[in-house]
Formats: sequence, structure tokens, C-alpha cells
Amino acid sequence: MDNKVKTKKKTIKVFINSIKILDFVLNSSKYNGPKSVNRDHFYFNISGADKVEVSSNSIFILTAIEIFFHKKNSKSIPIEICKIKTEIDFRYENLSKIIKIKNKKVQLPQDLIQKMLNTSFSTTRGILFTKLLGTIFEKIYVPPIEPSSMV
Repeated sequence: MDNKVKTKKKTIKVFINSIKILDFVLNSSKYNGPKSVNRDHFYFNISGADKVEVSSNSIFILTAIEIFFHKKNSKSIPIEICKIKTEIDFRYENLSKIIKIKNKKVQLPQDLIQKMLNTSFSTTRGILFTKLLGTIFEKIYVPPIEPSSMV
């Protein structure tokens, strides 16, 4: 499905070429907490990165979400309960129209990166939600993410 993306200066067509789960681990056996999960005892490490392939008109967004269990005011070590890594390939009609190459480094418009990160984190959040369905952790929702704080 084609879509048009507007950056501050240009409008170009873009579509998602592929969505890949690079890694998924659920360590439910490490959790020794109560049967009813208290969401306040879980926190998230969330990160994202981009990789540009000008020759294929692609920008790949890599996302990682880790979920840790840790009781507040506890001296125990946080336990990694789950982690997921994804890669989403955004294919552009003509990527060279929106990028700049400076000192052999590709520069992308900030608003474009934010849009791709937002889409990627929403997609990864949905994948994680489906992976956790039927487990004790199914009510542990990844919070909304503001990509502008990461760029």
C-alpha cells in the first residue's frame, strides 16, 4: 500500500516493505512474584536506531524493548522478563530527494525520523502485545513513546 509522507520541504511516496522480529525472549520462569501482576513493578528500556540503504531506497528502523521486574524500594536486582527487537524496512519512491550526504554520512530530516520511529514503536508494541497474550504478563503494556525525545 503506497502512502505519501510529507517532510518540511517535500512529499514522497513510502510503504513498509517488511517487518521482521529479530529477537524475542520471554523469561517467565525468572519471575517469582505474585500471580496477580502489579504493573508498577515493571519498567522498560526502549531504544531505536536507523540504517539507510540509498541503493535500495530503504530506511530500516531497528527497535528494542526490554521489560524488567523490580519492586520499588527494593535492594534486589532487576530481572529481565522479556525483550523484543524488530526491524521495519520503509521503502521510499526516491530516497535521494529527501536525504543529504555530508562527509560521507547520510542525514535524514528529523521530522521524518520521528514519524518512522513512531510507526516502528507502535508496530513493535502491537507485536509484543500479541506475544504476551495468554501469559501472566499480558496486562503489562508498553507506554506511549515520544520519538522526539530519542532523536
